[in-house]
Amino acid sequence: MGESTNPLAELDMSKDNKDKRIFMMGSFFLEWDILEELTFKTSFNPVLNLTYENKNFSPALPQNLGAGESSLNQVSWNEMNWTWYNTLTYAKTFNQRHNLQILAGTEAIDNEITTFSAMNEVYYSDDLDYRHLDAGEQILDNSGHSSSWSLFSLFGKLDYDFDGRYLLSATVRRDGSSRFGQNNRYAVFPAFSAAWRISGERFMWRTSVIDDLKLRASWGQTGNQNIGDYIIYNTFKKDIQYAGYDIYGTQNSAEVGFRPEAFGNPDAKWEATTTTNIGLDITLFNNQLTGTLDFYKKVTSDMLMQVWHPGLLGHATRLWKNIGEMKNTGIDFSLMYHNDPERLINWNIGINLTHYKNKVTKLSEEDEIIFNGIWDMEGKRSHVITAGQPISTFYGYEILGIYQNEQEVLNGPEYVFGEWQNDSIWVPNPASGVGRWIFSDLNQNDSIDIGDRTYIGSPHPDFTIGIPMSLKYKGIELVMFWYGCFGNDLYNANKFQTDIWNTWVNPGTQKGIRILQSWGLPGVDNDKAILPQINDYAPDRESFNSSYMVEDGSYLRLTQLMLGYNFNTKGWKGVGNFRIYVQGNNLLTFTKYEGLDPNVVSYDYTLGVDEGYYPNVKSYMLGLNVTFK
Repeated sequence: MGESTNPLAELDMSKDNKDKRIFMMGSFFLEWDILEELTFKTSFNPVLNLTYENKNFSPALPQNLGAGESSLNQVSWNEMNWTWYNTLTYAKTFNQRHNLQILAGTEAIDNEITTFSAMNEVYYSDDLDYRHLDAGEQILDNSGHSSSWSLFSLFGKLDYDFDGRYLLSATVRRDGSSRFGQNNRYAVFPAFSAAWRISGERFMWRTSVIDDLKLRASWGQTGNQNIGDYIIYNTFKKDIQYAGYDIYGTQNSAEVGFRPEAFGNPDAKWEATTTTNIGLDITLFNNQLTGTLDFYKKVTSDMLMQVWHPGLLGHATRLWKNIGEMKNTGIDFSLMYHNDPERLINWNIGINLTHYKNKVTKLSEEDEIIFNGIWDMEGKRSHVITAGQPISTFYGYEILGIYQNEQEVLNGPEYVFGEWQNDSIWVPNPASGVGRWIFSDLNQNDSIDIGDRTYIGSPHPDFTIGIPMSLKYKGIELVMFWYGCFGNDLYNANKFQTDIWNTWVNPGTQKGIRILQSWGLPGVDNDKAILPQINDYAPDRESFNSSYMVEDGSYLRLTQLMLGYNFNTKGWKGVGNFRIYVQGNNLLTFTKYEGLDPNVVSYDYTLGVDEGYYPNVKSYMLGLNVTFK
């Protein structure tokens, strides 16, 4: 039986215009050997995170820079969460060959967040002592909210192996989440696995090449509850603009009303992923060569997604529903060679390959197609989710080229795009002409309309690759890691700003170089022009989700390179190890993608969209490691 506590507290009270943060974390752990074969463990881990952003002050701007008023904003953000974990384990060996372990346990998680913010404007002085909310002339805004969620789980696990050759394992979890209603709060997720260590059989004893050979198979289910905390409830919000009413009819007596903020779904339930896997592990040549091979299939059912609702229901956050099914099938392969560590030159090299296919196999009957992603001038989205296609497939118009002469225009389809008038009315504009893009008339109706949109790309790669390498010679150490992603498309949404709407981009930039290849510019071969002719009508006709925005996102990157030297410390009094190193991250990237970084930030249902996120930084480090005896 043992007991320990490990509290940790950190307090950072910094000066004006910076976060003031209190972070406290502790842990309690107890282990009790009730019997020789029976052990009880419990652990409790609370975390308190308080962030207080005090006096975020913005001084007034000069007249020539917009003449903005001085303002002060104060924000507080508090989070409290804890995890309580308990297990009871029975382990026993029978007849020296039968090994049995049975585990039962509980897990409880609770998380609460509270925020508050307030702002005031128009300050008489910018002096530090004057920066308080009540010193401003008018309170413009204040807000705050709180949210919480909790999870409670019961689980059990059984492990059995016979003589280290035949291994069986079974697990079952019953998870309950506060994010679902009473009827669907709990769900059961079982899992099973078996393995056969072939190298342990007698017929393998005579081979000196194979050190270990194991065949594995598994089947299991996991649940997903990573959605909003209150999706099962209809929530409402005060709003004088959309829900105000001039109750006295005086045109200046509007009273604040309530409007829907989010539509709830009390029938929402756990999303489940069922995985089937067959694998092989092998070790050869006195543990110098190791490899794994896995074939898997993942089927995600009752997918939790937000769906559209009729506009008559009001302006509110979209409803979460369990719809559809998605399937992933793939292969994972890894191979690693370890040189004899006793040799003067010791080196290791490996390769990791991953390939998968993704497909949405079905949606619910009323939701045959779901749109997500970037809006265009036509009010349409850039991504589509529909049965038979990969999730987050790019959707839009296919561009065939640029009209070079009037005859091509006359022979082409009619355009029914349009333009905004008075900032509120969309007026069809059938005009097309020389120097404009040629859109594919896929429905063959001699007109370019929304029926001509199609699948224009997929964010899913054909395969990814990782190559780790290391080399040691005496005290010199070199470590290198390459990562590559190939066969995926990216949706470069930045082109709306740089190539379509803002044609005054600096010509010295990469985006400006594309602008300089517009049709009709001096020195440009019009047959090879990248962009249509620059004119006042271009934004109205080219600002649609189209294949121009889709680029090859393949890349190969040197993600890490480290060179170090370990000094021979024999004779160094009190020093056990002395090492210096220099390391670089994201040093080289080979790609044809024209955006800032092919490794873009993505979300589940809008994969592969580049909206100008800050790229992975290139960094250099110089380090020193010293250990003392």
